[in-house]
Amino acid sequence: MIALVASTVYFAITPLVEAQSELLARTRPTLFDVLIALFGGSAGIVSVTRRTNKGQVAPGVAIATALMPPLCTAGFGLSHLDFWIFLGAMNLFLINALFICLATLGFIRLMAFERMSEPEPGARRRIQLIISALTLAIVIPSIYTGFNVVQETRFKSAARRFISEQLTFADRSQLNVALRHRRDSSTIDMTLIGEPLPLAALDSISTRLPSYGLATTRLIVRQPLGAQPSIQEISDAVRQGVFRDLDARVQTSSSVPDPRIGALEAELRHSRTRTLPVAPMAKELGALFPEFRSLSVARVVTVTSSAMPAIDSAGLLNAVVGWSRLPSRAEQEKVRQFLALRLQRDSIRLTSTLER
Repeated sequence: MIALVASTVYFAITPLVEAQSELLARTRPTLFDVLIALFGGSAGIVSVTRRTNKGQVAPGVAIATALMPPLCTAGFGLSHLDFWIFLGAMNLFLINALFICLATLGFIRLMAFERMSEPEPGARRRIQLIISALTLAIVIPSIYTGFNVVQETRFKSAARRFISEQLTFADRSQLNVALRHRRDSSTIDMTLIGEPLPLAALDSISTRLPSYGLATTRLIVRQPLGAQPSIQEISDAVRQGVFRDLDARVQTSSSVPDPRIGALEAELRHSRTRTLPVAPMAKELGALFPEFRSLSVARVVTVTSSAMPAIDSAGLLNAVVGWSRLPSRAEQEKVRQFLALRLQRDSIRLTSTLER
C-alpha cells in the first residue's frame, strides 16, 4: 500500500504524462513474468536459508525486479484514471507475489524444514486445492498472452523487413507506418509520398507477402498526391478556363477600347508567363506536417469603384491551406514564412481551413 500510494502521488505531480514502453510492458503479463518470479523467489529463499547468510540482498533484488515495477505502473494507472493499466499491472503484481511464494514453498519442502504445526487433513487438502486453482487461474492466461506477444513480435519483425526490402524507394518517402497485428487479419498501413506507384506494381508487391510469413496480412498503401486531383489542380483548371473565356470575349468585342479589358489582358499575360510552384511546395508541406491536406495559391486582384480596376499582379498572394487538424498560430506562421521564402514574396495572406 505504501508503494502504491507513493507511486500514485508521484505520477500525479510529475510532468511525465505519457505511458512509456517500460510502463506498458508491465500491463500484459506473460509466461516469462512467471519464470522471472519463480527464479527470483528461488534465489531469495536459497539466500535466506544459507548458514552464512549475512544480509537480505537476494530478497531485495527479487522485490526490486518483480514486485515494485508493477506497483509503480499501477500507481500510474490510478493517477491518470486509466483502470486498464491499473488492472494489468496489479495482475502482474499478483503473478509475481504468488510465484515467489510458490518458489519459497517448494524449496522449503525440498530442504525438509521441520513443520511448526501440522494442519488437519481436510485443511491441508483445502489449502492445496486453493493453491492449485490460483496457479492455474494465473498461468493459463499468462501462457495465452505470452503466445500472442511472441506472435506480434514476429509479425512486426517480418513486416519491417518487408517494408525495408519491398517498399523503400529513393524517390519516395514513407509516412505514418502503422503495423496492426491480429490473429487472423493483420495490416500494414502506410502513406507513400512521391510519384504514385501503379496499381499493378502494388498488386505485385502484395503477392510477395507470404514469402515473408505474412500470408494473412493486408497491405494498405496510401498515395495522396496521385490518387485524385488536388484542390490546386482543380483551381488551376478553372482559372485557365476563365482566361480562355476572356480571350474569346476580347476577340469578339467591339473596337471601342475598354481600360478594364486591357488590365485583364495584362493579368492574363502575367499569369501565363509565371507559374507558381504549388505542387513541389505541397509535397514539402506534406512531409513536414502530417496534418496537411491541400494547398491553393492565387494572386489577389483588387477592384475599386472607379472605372479603372486596380490589379495587383506582383504584390499580395492568397494561400489557402487545408488541414485535417488546425495547427497552432505558431505553426501557421511557420507555414506562411515557408511560402514567402519559396515564392519570394513579402506579402502572403494565409487562410487555414479544416478538411474532413
